[in-house]
This record gives sequence, C-alpha cells and structure tokens, in this order.
Amino acid sequence: MDPRTARDELFAAPFDQFVETRARLAAELARAGQKDEGRALQKLRRPTLSAWATNQVVRRERAVVDAFCEASDRLRRSQGAMAAGASGRAEYQAAAEIYRHATAALADATRQVVGSSDGRGPDPHLVERVLSNFRTAATSDSRQAVLGGQLDRDVDPGEMSLAGLLGVTAVAVGDASAPPSSAPARAEKAEDPESMTRAAAEKAAEREREENARRLRAAKQEEAAAREAAERAAKAVTRARAARDEARDHLREAEAAVATAKEELNEAEKTLRDSERDEARAAKLVETALERRLALEPR
Repeated sequence: MDPRTARDELFAAPFDQFVETRARLAAELARAGQKDEGRALQKLRRPTLSAWATNQVVRRERAVVDAFCEASDRLRRSQGAMAAGASGRAEYQAAAEIYRHATAALADATRQVVGSSDGRGPDPHLVERVLSNFRTAATSDSRQAVLGGQLDRDVDPGEMSLAGLLGVTAVAVGDASAPPSSAPARAEKAEDPESMTRAAAEKAAEREREENARRLRAAKQEEAAAREAAERAAKAVTRARAARDEARDHLREAEAAVATAKEELNEAEKTLRDSERDEARAAKLVETALERRLALEPR
C-alpha cells in the first residue's frame, strides 16, 4: 500500500471510524514492510469535527469550493482596483454579488455534507466553523492545506485576513442567506477609507470573539465525546473481564471433568487387570482339577 493512498483513505473515513481506520491502515503498511510509514500514520491526530467536515466538503463538493475561492479572488482584485482608482463601483458590486452567491452555494453544500441523520438538520455552529475555514483559506496562505482535504484542526484566521484589510469583511462574512440587493449598500460604505478601517477592526474583533466561542464549544464537544468513548471503553473492558472469568470457570470445570475421567479410566483399567488375573487363576484351577481327575480314573 502506498503511504499517500493510506493517508488519503484515512482522512476520507467517517468521523466515528477514524481511529479504527487509522489502526487498520497502519497495520497494513507494517505488513507490507513499511513499518516507519505505519508508525507515522498511527501518530496522525484525529480531526476535530469541524476540520473533518471541512475535509469532506473539499472531497465531495470540490467544484463548489473552487468556485468560492475564485469568487473570493475576484472580489479582492476588484477592491484593490477600486482602491487604486483603476475600476469603479459597478465592477466591485458585480464581484460582491458573485461572491455572495458562491458563499451561499458553499453554505448549502456544507449543510448537505454535515446534515444530521435524525432529520433535525445540521448544527449551525458546525456549519459556520466550516465556512470560517474556507473564508480564511481563501484569503491566506492556508488555501492549499485546506484544499488538500487533510486538516486535523480548524484553520487559524490570524489577526486579520487580506479581505478584512481591504474592507470587504462585511460581504465576506455576512449572512449568506441575506438578499443580494444588500451588496451595493455595503460596497458604498467600503469606499470611505476611514469607515473601512474602523469596520474592519470591529469585524476582526467580532470574528475573534466568535472564533473563541466556537473553539470553546468545539472543546466541550470533544470533551463530551471523549468522556462518552471512555465510558464505552470501560463497559467493554467490564464485559471482556466478565467473559474472561466465565471462560476460566468453564476451563476449570473442564479440567476437573478430565481429571475425574482419568481417575475412572485408571480404576476401570485396574478392574480389568484384576479380572484378567482372576480369570487366569480360575482357568489354572480348572486345568489342575482336570488333571487330577484324569489321574484318579482307572485305566
């Protein structure tokens, strides 16, 4: 097995099967003579739920992800050109509109991937964390890492993304479900450099608070999942010990039965030997009696 193929298969595995898939693939690599690669694979951390979901969106909805990144690039170029006086508001508004539609499509794709099986719909906080990973990747050097589909933790947004510095934060992180007609009003506000700087700073602070809150929720979820896994493991250990004790009892009973059978066999063999000896003696006595009788008979 190729180590890269094994790694790709591992990060494509279902969230609740990551650990057992990792162990299986590491064992296969070791059996194939690639023990170092197997040990390296075994050391890979299990992704957080939001990082896992981001990987699955990349793998299953790549066209939507690429369209979002292209729309982000176009929006940044448009704002840069507008700030330099090389283009007007109309081009920026068109780019902002495309970006909003791309964001909405990415949000829908994310909901489809992380949708729950109980019919209640996906966790909105989880969807937002996934979108945050893509927004950050689209405006930073972490894009290739995200598009590789092998994240184990959420992308660190840093102090401020390039989009925030250009003043498009309101469009970039706004509600994707809002009507597209709100984009021109945001574009007009972005033309004032002082308003851009203040809005970007406020939005950056808000994003930091939201990110900290998301991380706290994620940590609590992971803690709860770990506690649940520990409880399941403890129950499994208890069941295994009970089965082991029961097996030991059966073994002792079987050993006792074997010992009893051996004793009975020895006794039967002794009885048989005694019977054979008595039979031989009886035969000898009969033979002796016949000889005496023959000797006494007149000739």
